[in-house]
Amino acid sequence: MKLIISANDGSDGAGRAVAFAAAFANSFDAKLLIVHVSDDKFSQKHLAQLEQLKVTEGDALEQISLRILSNAKAIAKDHGATNIDTMTAAGDPAKVLRV
Repeated sequence: MKLIISANDGSDGAGRAVAFAAAFANSFDAKLLIVHVSDDKFSQKHLAQLEQLKVTEGDALEQISLRILSNAKAIAKDHGATNIDTMTAAGDPAKVLRV
């Protein structure tokens, strides 16, 4: 096995999945790819807040993704993974993650 992919939405469950995937990757000396797919949808309330802050929707989504992936990468390192890549994408997760 050369590559293990773990999708991550920032939830506690996703964090546990990354921990498991990291230990698995470590056991098989495999690369771990942690992926965050944003559904790129904000509520009207959140869009109004972004506008007040003068932050674009794209910038907000990028910052959220970077934070989620940074936290996930730290979890992976704590659970033994050493060869870790991250990827972010926007759209329908089922379509983006289709292998």
